[in-house]
Amino acid sequence: MYEINELNKMQWKIFWASLDPARESEQAGIRPVLIISSEEINISLPIAGVI
Repeated sequence: MYEINELNKMQWKIFWASLDPARESEQAGIRPVLIISSEEINISLPIAGVI
């Protein structure tokens, strides 16, 4: 896992992420994700927006 200070300059990069725990019909397990949140958001918040 990446620490939050390592998420800056990561927009539009693909990572493997654990999507557990899943609810209802959500995907679970380790899956590739694309970081879509802006660099400013990645630096200032402890989360990143992914698809």
